[in-house]
Amino acid sequence: MLFAIKTIAKEHVSAVPVIDEFGRLVGNFSASDLKGLYTEQWPSFRLRVDEYLAKHSPNATKPIVVYHDTKLKDVVKELVESRVHRVW
Repeated sequence: MLFAIKTIAKEHVSAVPVIDEFGRLVGNFSASDLKGLYTEQWPSFRLRVDEYLAKHSPNATKPIVVYHDTKLKDVVKELVESRVHRVW
């Protein structure tokens, strides 16, 4: 998980996609997924990103995907209906 945090900081981005060993998008990791992480939960930093998200931020394991030919109006509709602020 620390690699994901370092990548966000290094690349100056607000989130990174979580990809499984087959190259499939399985999640979304951002700083907001760290909300509510208190000292007693610091051992969670040793978890893999997908394990951390499943335990602390399960909604982040349901990424919203759009494709290059998706119309902008449909992207905006998906953002509103899904109540998310990021699509991949």
